Amino acid sequence: MIKNSKKWYFVLLIILFLIFALFLFVPLGIGTIYGVVTGLSERNAKMNWRENTAPISPEIASDLCEKFEINSDDQICKPNAIVYGPDFYPYIINSFCPEKDRCVSLAEVEEKIGKYKYSEDAQDALMPNESNRYWYDFQSDHMYPLIISFFKDGTIEEIQYQFGN
Repeated sequence: MIKNSKKWYFVLLIILFLIFALFLFVPLGIGTIYGVVTGLSERNAKMNWRENTAPISPEIASDLCEKFEINSDDQICKPNAIVYGPDFYPYIINSFCPEKDRCVSLAEVEEKIGKYKYSEDAQDALMPNESNRYWYDFQSDHMYPLIISFFKDGTIEEIQYQFGN
């Protein structure tokens, strides 16, 4: 009887180990595979993003060059340059947040690029600590928007952009 209980105890330990391994290692393996696949997709999207949108118009490029005081000798502000909205993102981000803890207000953002705003996600009264988010698109195809989140007081919380819909 004692030998049988040791055997069952050993079998139970093996079963528990297999269940533990199933719940731990299988998701990790799937997560790794998912990470590799999506990582490759993201890298591919970043490499080919210009194929998924059109250049901005010369008028919009000129407007952005003027508003962000980009030198006319800069490649993106030369006459007849073929440029895309994301080409301006480093200039815009640097203008709006020249230092990490010193960013402009919503009013200043709206003054410069408000006419390019196509969507907003306003604060919810039930979640007063949430920020407002605004999407700006210079091509009007909504493929590579500039997304700016603002604190309740109207200062910038975060500027981000994404490559995709």
